[in-house]
Amino acid sequence: MDGSEEASGWAARSSASGAPGAAYPASSSSLGLVRHHRRTLVREEDEFEEEEEEVEAAQEQVSRILSSADKSGGGDADVSLREWLDRPGRAVDLLECLHIFRQIAEAVGSAHGEGVVVSNVRPSCFVMSPLNSVSFIESASCSTSGSVSASSSDDDDAAGGSGPGPPERNKSFYGPSSSTRLKDRREEDGADEKKTFPLKRILLMEWSWYTSPEDADGVGRGTFAADVYRLGVLLFELFCTFDSLEEKFTTMADLRHRVLPPQLLLKWPKEASFCLWLLHPQPDTRPKISEVLRSEFLNRPTSKLEERIAAIKLTEEIEDEELLLEFLLHLKQRKQEVADRLRDSICFISADVQEVQDQRSILLQNSYPELDRGGRSATSTLDHPVADVDSSCFASRKRFRSEFNDGVGEEELGHLMAEAPRPGTELQIQVSIASKSSRLMKNFKKLEAAYFSTRRRGSRSTRRPESKHLQGTSSGTGSAVRTERSSVDDVVLKEGRGGGRRNEWINPFLEGLCKYLSFSRLKVKADLKQGDLLNSMNLVCSMDFDRDNEFFATAGVNKKIKVFECDMILNEDRGIHYPVVEMSNRSKLSYICWNRYIKSQIASSDFEGVVQVWDVTRSQSLAEMREHEKRVWSVDFSVADPTRLASGGDDGTVKLWSINKAILFLHLLYAGSVGTIRTKANVCSIQFQPESAHSLAVGSADHKVYCFDLRNLRMPCCTLAGHTKTVSYVRYLDSSHVVSASTDNSLKLWNLPASTSGVLEAPLQTFAGHTNNKNFVGLSVSDGYIATGSETNEVFIYHKAFPMPVLSYKFSTTDPISGQENDDASQFVSCVCWRGQSSTLLAANSSGNIKFLEMIRIRIRIRIRIDNRESDVSCHRFNASRISFCALKGKDKEGSSHRPQSRRIEIARMCSLEKRGRVYVLSLTGDNEHRLNTDLIAALRSALAKVRAEYAAAPNGSALVTAAEGRFFSNGFDLAWANAAGSPSASRQRLSSLVALFNPVVADLMSLPMPTISAVNGHAAAAGFMLAISHDYTVMRGDRGFLYMSELDIGLPFPPYFMSLMRAKIADPRTLRDVTLRAAKITGADAKASGIVDSVHAGADEALQAAMRLGEELAARNWDGGVYASIRMAAFPDLCRAVGLAAEDAEQKDKTIAAKL
Repeated sequence: MDGSEEASGWAARSSASGAPGAAYPASSSSLGLVRHHRRTLVREEDEFEEEEEEVEAAQEQVSRILSSADKSGGGDADVSLREWLDRPGRAVDLLECLHIFRQIAEAVGSAHGEGVVVSNVRPSCFVMSPLNSVSFIESASCSTSGSVSASSSDDDDAAGGSGPGPPERNKSFYGPSSSTRLKDRREEDGADEKKTFPLKRILLMEWSWYTSPEDADGVGRGTFAADVYRLGVLLFELFCTFDSLEEKFTTMADLRHRVLPPQLLLKWPKEASFCLWLLHPQPDTRPKISEVLRSEFLNRPTSKLEERIAAIKLTEEIEDEELLLEFLLHLKQRKQEVADRLRDSICFISADVQEVQDQRSILLQNSYPELDRGGRSATSTLDHPVADVDSSCFASRKRFRSEFNDGVGEEELGHLMAEAPRPGTELQIQVSIASKSSRLMKNFKKLEAAYFSTRRRGSRSTRRPESKHLQGTSSGTGSAVRTERSSVDDVVLKEGRGGGRRNEWINPFLEGLCKYLSFSRLKVKADLKQGDLLNSMNLVCSMDFDRDNEFFATAGVNKKIKVFECDMILNEDRGIHYPVVEMSNRSKLSYICWNRYIKSQIASSDFEGVVQVWDVTRSQSLAEMREHEKRVWSVDFSVADPTRLASGGDDGTVKLWSINKAILFLHLLYAGSVGTIRTKANVCSIQFQPESAHSLAVGSADHKVYCFDLRNLRMPCCTLAGHTKTVSYVRYLDSSHVVSASTDNSLKLWNLPASTSGVLEAPLQTFAGHTNNKNFVGLSVSDGYIATGSETNEVFIYHKAFPMPVLSYKFSTTDPISGQENDDASQFVSCVCWRGQSSTLLAANSSGNIKFLEMIRIRIRIRIRIDNRESDVSCHRFNASRISFCALKGKDKEGSSHRPQSRRIEIARMCSLEKRGRVYVLSLTGDNEHRLNTDLIAALRSALAKVRAEYAAAPNGSALVTAAEGRFFSNGFDLAWANAAGSPSASRQRLSSLVALFNPVVADLMSLPMPTISAVNGHAAAAGFMLAISHDYTVMRGDRGFLYMSELDIGLPFPPYFMSLMRAKIADPRTLRDVTLRAAKITGADAKASGIVDSVHAGADEALQAAMRLGEELAARNWDGGVYASIRMAAFPDLCRAVGLAAEDAEQKDKTIAAKL
């Protein structure tokens, strides 16, 4: 509680007494304790226990402002007069006691002169400095005026405080905090009670000792005479010491009857007589305070007292001078430290300038290869030689004309240079740096802070192995540092002029600076024009691109998921853009996420707590998960394991789902989540780590980000605590850096620790500039750039290296009827999404306005003249070792233009499904090996789901035949795609994902409610072999092709469900041994002999015809599909368990039988 609260509490006590001007009158229960008749000490203590709670509060208040003195009484800190009086072994010094008493008496006299009754003339209300200067620390506001100073007029400020505490100088300069003093004092009370008097008991009795007889009887309260009485008690305590607490209590009780101890009368007779005068029971008989001050007792001629006072004043002046000297010395030391740091900064800045200049010279020496074959250097023909441009030319550069014309490609420029046969070649470079310079100066302070921060990190990294911090990565969402650099750069960036190493801090800072200055503005590339702009329910909550960035999906409060084709929006000018797919939901949608491997799958969450997986190709839901109890805010597919899905919502839980189980059990039994993380607050955002299926970041409403290892769901492995409001979004920038967004108007960049380290409170960077107080405004990361929305209806883009925005764009609000632009303060940007690793951003605001925005580079115009032929080239940046071109158009003098033709890539159909009579024919299309990749697996599952849905709509006798075109049935997984990942670990992850994705295909076939037949037209290897024997019947051509498990030959283990499938479908143990342990290639005849296939035929057509005949025969039996699937799963229980299918329990079987009966 602060001083004002304490003062108000005390004021309430004063007003309750009913006596105006009374400061702290005793309560009614305490008045009877100080009657004129004498009580024993035990009786006195028992009755005072009733007000112990009240006095304990006073002890808390007084102890809080007391300065801590050491046990011996020494030290330089102020000490309470009560503590000083009760100090064990205190020697009575006449001059010292008179000096203390005179100060207190003068303070009381000053108050009486203004008509104020002090009332609090008690030792516990005064503190004494080491030089015996007494100050009043308790406010007198309980009376009719403010408090007064006990030492001199200079202490008025100390007395005039609003609360029961010492002045600020006493609190901050002299000793420890009040809580520490109180704790130490209590410990002393309990630990060594013999050495010091317990403060609590003394304070309990002090009120009764210093209560005048008339106040105790209730006759007169708050009088000047009562203050004089209290001075008498104080004078007695100054000249009388005690060896024990019992002796003090007994003597003070006798003092109520004006009975003084004999030793006081003998040793200090004048003081005892003056004390009895002040303690007279009749108020009218006591002296006035003015008489006390004029008395011979206080004004006796004592030269020693005057000398003591003069010495004290001199000592105080010396101490003041020493205090001033100490302040000046500290000030000088701090300024010297600042000067030293500034000198050091200038030194290493100068060293950095020299190093950058050296590197620049080396780069220039390696620049501009010969333009002609006659040996003439191109640098001699430059209109503005770059080698001559130094820092002094900075101002002149601003005069260069800025021209942003489109130019020819880099290859064409090289061709023009190579064909220059004569020395008439001219190269003009015109650099537009005015905008860059402006942005540099505008954000100079922030760039300066970023420079020093990066410099410090670079200095630390030179003493240990190279850190990953802000080093670009070439995978995922990381930032590529080596983009647009040649092999010359790689050498120069590492070696200085003398071949030494370049400072490690330069590369990240230079990369960040280049990225920050590379773009000039955000340009609207296209507007999405929808037909329902007048609909008020147009808020777009989420957007996402598909795996290949060819399509994007939107979702929001209109309860629809709309899928658009990017090229149609960007390249075709239409009045209205219609979605290629539109799927409706029962509730408002909060988030969508596209599967990064299975192109056709989108996960969504809605306001009712339902998580769904949608098949875009069929425009329908594949699975619904309903375990969340409240609204779900976020869903995310794992990139490393595309069958794993996570969701989080307002119920404070994160659910982990297996898509295989969710889709498989949609038509059979319900499959719940595979894991649950419970948090203390609402979950607003989640995201898997891009390179791991076991790491998940969770943004929570309790202002924190939690990073979980999904192998231990009980507690997070790391907590990021730095935001002050709800964390609305969390995104992985790369495997070791996380970006979080909050409604505290900031984004934060975190460096995840390599090991579990508990709570991390210091982010690498804090980004500020946008406004976000209450809404979800979106967050997306790409190549080190961070995009977010703002409640000012703007899009902001940051780069990870700097805290200020790189670019921004404000949505214009246009009235759909009048076409007039207006400023609607209620609108805000609701979501943003980068298109892969490109510079194109998709943004939407709360009115449903969706725009494609593109970051426009600051380009350099190079004009090349070769004789009479001239060509203008525009490039995005100029590198000293080479020119990196991103040209769109070039013109020669004749005006002919060169523009690369865009071509549209169509996705080939991987399989087809048709129905011939009662038989469904599923064909793997194309004359290729039919390698099982993510697209083919997704197509197979989509086709099987369609078969299942049609049968459920019209259950009748049916069968499925699976065949393939060309020479191969299927040659297994797409190993070439897996090996192209770039690293062994990434290749293993891709292969593992294929194994996981193929599992539900086997499960789909095992649970399909109809007979299934495979027609093997050629080679069926590895997973292709597994696909063939997953059917109930297999027919095969005999003239070519074989069945082959190649895992042993290529060094890969069998997935567990592969072994279960082979044990279930290859009954002969010797054949199973040859297939698995010899990698034998089984021909059609051998396969029929061993029972793997049911029949062998002359060719592929004959095999397909046989399969069709068998399918018609089985479909004609018109069996119940549900019963057929149930019996099939019961026949192969081990296989069903291996692929995640649960056999029906007895209760379910009884229900099925009852339904049929």
